[in-house]
Amino acid sequence: MPEPQSGGETAAGLTARTEREYLENRVVELEAETDELRRGLDGLAARVHFLRGELDRLGRVVRVGAAVRGAIRQPARLPGLPGELRRLVRGVPIPTDPPLAERRRTLAELAAAHRARVVEQVGRRQGAAPTPRPLASLRVGLVADKALELQLAAVCEIVPLRPNDWREALAARPPDILLVESAWWAMAGAWQYRIAWHPHPRAMALDELTALVDGFAAAGVPTAFWMTAGPGDVDRFAPASRLFDHLFVVDAASAERLAADPERRWATCAVLPPGVEPRRHHPDGLPVDRGPAFVGSFARALPLARREALEALLDAALPYGLEIHDTEAGSDPERFDFPGRFARSLAGRPHPGALADVYRRHAVVLVPSPAPGSPSAVAPRLLEALASGTPVVTTASAAATALAGDLATASDDPDKLRAAIAATCDGDDARHRVRASGPGLAYRHDVRRRLAMIVATAGIPVVDGPPGVAALLLCDGPGAEGLASIAAWLATGGASLSEVVVGTTDWAGSGSELRANLSARLPSVPVRLVEQAAGTPDADRFRRIAATADSTYVAILGPLSMRDAGAPGAWDDLGTLLAGLLWCVEGSGADVVALPAAGAEAAHLAIPAVLTWPAIASRALVLDRGWPDARDAETTFESWAAAGVRFHAADPLALTGLARARPPTDSGAPFVDGSAVR
Repeated sequence: MPEPQSGGETAAGLTARTEREYLENRVVELEAETDELRRGLDGLAARVHFLRGELDRLGRVVRVGAAVRGAIRQPARLPGLPGELRRLVRGVPIPTDPPLAERRRTLAELAAAHRARVVEQVGRRQGAAPTPRPLASLRVGLVADKALELQLAAVCEIVPLRPNDWREALAARPPDILLVESAWWAMAGAWQYRIAWHPHPRAMALDELTALVDGFAAAGVPTAFWMTAGPGDVDRFAPASRLFDHLFVVDAASAERLAADPERRWATCAVLPPGVEPRRHHPDGLPVDRGPAFVGSFARALPLARREALEALLDAALPYGLEIHDTEAGSDPERFDFPGRFARSLAGRPHPGALADVYRRHAVVLVPSPAPGSPSAVAPRLLEALASGTPVVTTASAAATALAGDLATASDDPDKLRAAIAATCDGDDARHRVRASGPGLAYRHDVRRRLAMIVATAGIPVVDGPPGVAALLLCDGPGAEGLASIAAWLATGGASLSEVVVGTTDWAGSGSELRANLSARLPSVPVRLVEQAAGTPDADRFRRIAATADSTYVAILGPLSMRDAGAPGAWDDLGTLLAGLLWCVEGSGADVVALPAAGAEAAHLAIPAVLTWPAIASRALVLDRGWPDARDAETTFESWAAAGVRFHAADPLALTGLARARPPTDSGAPFVDGSAVR
């Protein structure tokens, strides 16, 4: 046992405390040195301005000398020499070296004038676009790291921009907006050292980024900067952020700090957390690897407290077969490197497009917190992993606790970290809980919503969500043949179908198969699965899956059984029926449009005597009231009509050329071409 010191502290404890105090003092010294270097940079910038003036003066001297030599060689030019010399120097101001305070005052005045112009331009764009545009029609000039590039490519048309080719892209067809991310590499490294502050010549004046922003501004294209980096890197991206019309940050405190900059050109600033892309970030079956996966990097310059917390997280996972996916592997060993004891756990650098598979493959995902005390700054990978249906354990984070609740464990306590990792590796309760909430979380944090906010702030009205209708189904274990029939029918819906949301109580038995069949037949339509508890009433199940849809209207297709899905011809031509019902919605403006029930006239009448499915209804209505089954439809729909819900008994079959609907069976399913459809 080590001997206690006079104050009751062991020698080892005293040594550790002394080393910690030394390191903390060293951090303070380094921060002071950094501030001194930045002040020196201001002086160098002023000196560069002076030297540029000197170069300009020398250039004029050279031009005058060339004119004189030309006149000497050609005496006939001598009479016009005085006029030529006056033209060379007329109106060209001689640069001086103004005091730094005066130069900054001038820059602040120019920035204020730019902000006023941005506000005016936003109002002009809003007035010139009375009808919102769908997000899919937008062209976004993009400078971003690969992860955001992949997300936005699934939402709109992106125009990748590089320092050597953006002028050609702008001249060919100007994008609707320029969006630049606080990226370190950006477009496969083309923008390295050109966005963040680095002790590197390319980063000193941000010439290439300034030219890009000024070029788009001159073309009338709004510019936006999305600072997805954590609060610890805000200062390094602050010079770049001040160039743009609009700024978006992940941390409210960072927004307040940046707003104090008098030279900022942005007119608006909003908190905008990172998003997810539901086509890639979605739940699936049980994990293949029962061990934990860490996704992130280990920066050598981390503050001491955050470094200790990150090491505690990794140490807690080591006994369970930790696998580290180092997102900075091979980029800069002097800045990023894991401690030696984790070398055996390193699995290389993952491709951003494969991260979703990494999340789903493991029992639990570990991510570092970007800012423990921030109420809004969360790691993008925390959202992506949860949307993929995988539990998350992270270092202490107020934002993670507020956003995820019990879906994620956020702590610096080694005992709590070990307990959380053990629970996820040894059982599936946490995974079932996260998997059931994944689609809803993906809906709330869909990157499509993030982009909609960015372009709307710039004055471009957009439709927040895909056009068309979302198909809602309850599917509890149909076989492969039935799934192919469903997918084939949905594929005939064409452009009217924007997404498919399926609620299932048989996730383990049919979840992966269901997604695979639907995705194979509907490659351009997002498919979302929602795990539901057995015994839940259908009305509540429809309400739940409607919450994860993202369209104004939903197509209620009913609960499907094995018999329904596999019946020969059961789904023939119903895509055309869906298109006809949607046409009737647009024509009538009703809240519910469906086939007329037995005994009702098969005409376009505003009556509640309709079948429960197939039907098209307002998504807001289903969120509020759920959806009744066939046995309760008549009573329920009558009460809805009395409360002001608008119904339309449609007969789109006559419009589409299909056979008229026959009276329903005892189960409430209509007949089309002699085949039961529920």
